[in-house]
This record gives sequence, structure tokens and C-alpha cells, in this order.
Amino acid sequence: MDELILALYIDREKLSESQLERFFGCLANRFGHLADENLAFAIGDFIARVASPERALELLLDMTANATSLQALAGISLGLDILRKHPTEMSHNAIESAVKTAEERSAELKNEANSVYGYGDTAFNSRRFDTGTSVV
Repeated sequence: MDELILALYIDREKLSESQLERFFGCLANRFGHLADENLAFAIGDFIARVASPERALELLLDMTANATSLQALAGISLGLDILRKHPTEMSHNAIESAVKTAEERSAELKNEANSVYGYGDTAFNSRRFDTGTSVV
């Protein structure tokens, strides 16, 4: 998938606006459950660089609302960071508000994971060291 995104990025001038918009929609609709951080980075980067800044912000906000994994949110954060570092006529406050929304969603997902497992760092709590003992 990331190879497709790269190819579309390179040949984006060959795509019509409606083709790009359909692709953006597909990416945004399937993004929420993404668990591959590298792919999430590629998607966030692609949207931030190819869509108009206003459309990119809209897509990234929609994706934030539907994200169910921290890996997906990492890609959204990258996209927002790209928007932040490439000034446009879009309000800096609008971008910062989106960043705050993504941070709040990240905290929600972490809290949900903690409540499901009943522990802070569930991955850490389930690890075993070479001694064969569980970390308590």
C-alpha cells in the first residue's frame, strides 16, 4: 500500500481532482483501524502534501475522530506537523486546535486500553524477562 501511495504522490499531476478526492476518501475511511505505523506515516504525509491545506485539515480531523489505534494517530500527527511547518493562508490556530484534538484522542485511546487491561502499560506488564518470571 505504501508503494501505491508513493506512486500516486509521484504521478499526482496525472490524477483529476475527482480521482484524488476518491482516493482521499478511501484512505480516510479505512484509516481508523490501521495498526501499521509506517503506512500511517505515509498516508498522513500524502494527505498533508497533496490535498489543499483546508482539505487536508478536514481529512485529518475526520481521521482523528475515527482513529482506533495509536499507530493511526501517529500518522495523523505527522500530517498535522507537515501542515504546521508549511505556512499557508490557513489559520495557525486551526492547525493547533487539530493537534490538540489528536492529542486528546490519543489520551482517550490510552485510557481505553488501560481500562480494558486494568494496568498502565499493558505491553510492559505482560512481558517476560530472560529469567522466565513475569513483571508485576
